[in-house]
Amino acid sequence: MHLVRTDNLAWLRSKFVAREVGSFAAGHSYPEDVSVHIPIRASLRRLKMKLWLDTKLSELKRTNPYHVILYEDLLTDMKGVTSDVQQFLGLEPQFMP
Repeated sequence: MHLVRTDNLAWLRSKFVAREVGSFAAGHSYPEDVSVHIPIRASLRRLKMKLWLDTKLSELKRTNPYHVILYEDLLTDMKGVTSDVQQFLGLEPQFMP
């Protein structure tokens, strides 16, 4: 399974804000008033690496079981995404609420 955030600007902001506040915990919400400097060159390098990695991982689907989860879908439809993941894993929904 591969979790992908398609909003690249939001992804970059989250990386730099996490570094600024010193917290990289999943599901952690950051204070709205945090101000960070996002350097252009470093951001472009990070974004190029993210896109390269997303592409390389998506190539796994040709020879391996592969399931992509879009971060934005997870935020808007947790139940639907969870159901898709359970189906991909071959799990019965009644065993995992």
